[in-house]
Amino acid sequence: MKSHPVPIIMYHSVRPARNPKWVYSHLTLELPYFIRQLEYFKKNDYYVASLDEIIAHKKGIKSLPARSVCLTFDDGYLDNWVFAFPLLRKHGFRATIFVSPEFILGETDVRPNLEDCWSGHSDTAALVSDGFLSWAELQEMQKSGIIDVESHTMTHTFYPITDQIVDFHYPDDFWIWLKWNADKMVKPFYMTQDQEGLVSFGTPVYESSQAIVARRVDEDGTLTNYIVNYVRLHGGAAFFSRFDWRQELFSVSQQYTKQHSVVYKRETETDYFLRLKYELAESKQIIENHLSKPVSYLCWPNGGWNEDTHAMALHVGYVATTAKGSSNVFDSPDPTRLLRMGLHQVGESKTISRLFVTYALNAHREVWPYAQLRRLLRQVGATPILKKLLY
Repeated sequence: MKSHPVPIIMYHSVRPARNPKWVYSHLTLELPYFIRQLEYFKKNDYYVASLDEIIAHKKGIKSLPARSVCLTFDDGYLDNWVFAFPLLRKHGFRATIFVSPEFILGETDVRPNLEDCWSGHSDTAALVSDGFLSWAELQEMQKSGIIDVESHTMTHTFYPITDQIVDFHYPDDFWIWLKWNADKMVKPFYMTQDQEGLVSFGTPVYESSQAIVARRVDEDGTLTNYIVNYVRLHGGAAFFSRFDWRQELFSVSQQYTKQHSVVYKRETETDYFLRLKYELAESKQIIENHLSKPVSYLCWPNGGWNEDTHAMALHVGYVATTAKGSSNVFDSPDPTRLLRMGLHQVGESKTISRLFVTYALNAHREVWPYAQLRRLLRQVGATPILKKLLY
């Protein structure tokens, strides 16, 4: 029996307002929109399924109501505990949070959240939501039965894959993963600490890819040291106030490579698969040990995966992994793949937000005429334009 599509919704950060200083602020769904979506699910009698139920539904073991959704959160942001978890519990909805152990804090105390405000023990204005979750907070949410914690791999980072320089590290840039790779111990604090000192200004940024699919290519450090020293001698941070600083550094690097031999080492296939196994198996084991529960699902950071990584995930014990895409395959016969959709922040009014949610959910559920409208928009090439206008 073919199962009907069930949208799996992908969230990240949920907080009162986007933080313009955060490099990934576009990942935030502001609180009014999140609350409207939860109220929409409740008012329209949506059943919020777990990932276990989604898999059983795809296998034909369990039948889910036509109006069903599954809620997931990526990355393990602190605001998931502070805002999302209390609101989910208030509405009686379950969700999955995918976390990367290298970003989880070791603190044993839980921080105040909305429930403390509702009970009069804290004030909303005093809530802190920047940063990442702690194991203590994950334990509380897992024990509640509202949240199921699953894996987002160990590192959630990027690595260089060629010797092609695409940019250079400059003050307040968006190459945040350079700092993650410089010192994994301070990764959980990148949103709340000034970590500019971790990576020297001028450090080359090489063409890169998601850690999971990247065969690393590492420079021997000679070119990096030369460019970093060049920047230091020409003003340090002030060097980047020049309008042509980037062109100048590209020229400097090209001149250096013409006169000197720069050695690049490519990761062997064996080393890559050992690292991949670490990313998948170690994250699974660590979460299981901390939360005393099986970890069955894996979410690929930034959608980076291929058939080899998926096969490895199944080999080390995952039941299913996420898949990046936007086609209507939510009822795919492959029960080991989980395609997801985003419910974006659209429209300042409740009416516009409600219309968008109605369209998005029904289009992915293959409900007429929403699904037909989505196909038409794609055929005429209007989808990318609408996304730019709306999101």
